[in-house]
Amino acid sequence: MTSRMAISEALPEGTSTHSIIARQGHAVTQLLSERQQTARALAREIEAAGAWVTSALPLDDQQRLRLQILDSDRNRVAQQIRDLGFEPMFVSILPRVHPTGLLAARIYEIDLPRRRRRKKVREYSRPGTAIRVKWPFKLSNIGSNWSCGP
Repeated sequence: MTSRMAISEALPEGTSTHSIIARQGHAVTQLLSERQQTARALAREIEAAGAWVTSALPLDDQQRLRLQILDSDRNRVAQQIRDLGFEPMFVSILPRVHPTGLLAARIYEIDLPRRRRRKKVREYSRPGTAIRVKWPFKLSNIGSNWSCGP
């Protein structure tokens, strides 16, 4: 409480701590990738529905969004996630500590779309020939009329 008052007293007149946090939040949003912004927005929706996001945010590009849903809320929350266009995948069952004791809860993961990496394509041609090969190539691209005999 005293630190908050000290911060507000040190600010220039007409500036609130909320405006500074809002500006910092805007700057952080610009640094996040589209996938991380989607994970953050989905995490807010999941927590508003009554489940818990257990993945660290911002989400790493190689990770799935992991969440924990109480068994009593499982169908409702899973349907809300599906309505948003994502499919929760069951992982395991772990207890959730609650003031009334341990409650059964399920762990789900949501695989968010990743940015696709483009394949590097190199063209290879021999001097004096009309053959051009794009690398990497598939054997099906070479041709089926090649023969091994006379």
